[in-house]
Amino acid sequence: MSRTEVRLLGPVVVRMDGRFVNPGSPKQQLLLSALLADPGRPVGTSELIHRIWGQEPPPTARSALYTYIAQLRLALSGRELTLVRQSSGYRIVVDPDRVDLHRFHSLLDGARHATSEDGALDLLTAAAGLHHGTPFEGLHSPWVDALRATIDAERRWMTIQRSEILMRCGRPTEVLPELAEAVAAEPLDESLAEHLMVALHLSGQRAAALRHYHVVRSALIDELGVDPGVSLRYVYRDLLRDEYASALARWCAAPARG
Repeated sequence: MSRTEVRLLGPVVVRMDGRFVNPGSPKQQLLLSALLADPGRPVGTSELIHRIWGQEPPPTARSALYTYIAQLRLALSGRELTLVRQSSGYRIVVDPDRVDLHRFHSLLDGARHATSEDGALDLLTAAAGLHHGTPFEGLHSPWVDALRATIDAERRWMTIQRSEILMRCGRPTEVLPELAEAVAAEPLDESLAEHLMVALHLSGQRAAALRHYHVVRSALIDELGVDPGVSLRYVYRDLLRDEYASALARWCAAPARG
């Protein structure tokens, strides 16, 4: 049984043969992440420098890169996770299923093509469980920041899809912590606010749902100078009138949105 595990959806963590491996300095972790983003494919030296330092690398970038490569090769000496040199660059040899980022993408793809809501929910729940904080926590470069933004957008889609299925299944309380976390990270996102309000309402917390509308409205006015959009206003109207049937019909009869 494989005992290799690499986590990128949070602090970078590497475990090989039952032991944790020190991933090194932030720049060395960026190197590891840059290689793991394309498992099995060689990444050229110039591309690695770009991913680690951006458009304006320091004069010492190339020599520093070779030092990080040497240190990483020594650290990754296991049978299931190795760093190899090829004519076209450097390549991480690893089963993508041992890297949480690639399992996450595989699970989302499966959920998109699932033939039943139960199947989609199982896959989305497994994907949600892979996150342990901010992806590539503590690491920064234009490349990794852009990749993190892409992952955050995919996680948002996952949260929305999972919440809608759970609400249709009559299990709104299960998604409240996940929605609350997503809303805290994106307080101006009206779709997330809408989902949280409906989940609160369906969980018997109508007053909290109404309060959240005013929090979002104030934030939108203060930050962007705009009122909430039509969809969020309609949800607020339904909840204000305590039209439970309207909210339930809106969320529990409609198919999950892409």
